[in-house]
Amino acid sequence: MLNPDIGKEWKKKEVPFTRGCSCYELSRDGEELLIKNAQVITESSMKPIFLALYKILTSAFDYFPEAAERFRKSHQITYQLLVNVYKIVFYPFISPILAWYKKLWSFTVTLLRFTNKLVQFITKSFSK
Repeated sequence: MLNPDIGKEWKKKEVPFTRGCSCYELSRDGEELLIKNAQVITESSMKPIFLALYKILTSAFDYFPEAAERFRKSHQITYQLLVNVYKIVFYPFISPILAWYKKLWSFTVTLLRFTNKLVQFITKSFSK
């Protein structure tokens, strides 16, 4: 048995399963229905971000129906445009952050290896 939570709306129509759903396994005890097992499937923490992007995209399509039709017919071109925008606009900002993050973890791993070897050396020295 599925029980969708109250959903979000688009153009005054409910979009089902937008917050998650609950699954119930029921059993009978005479005339009574008992919940044997309940499982709640919640939405991803990233879902509000994707819904906001979806709202922006659908609003843009509502304002520019010709662009929406072109997108529907040639979405690969739009995808390539988005990839190029990412490479030109976002990559220069994200790349240095990722490089720093990689160096930080490399340093952390090196430090942990050194600490491990030092502890092994001290342990061997005291065990003799």
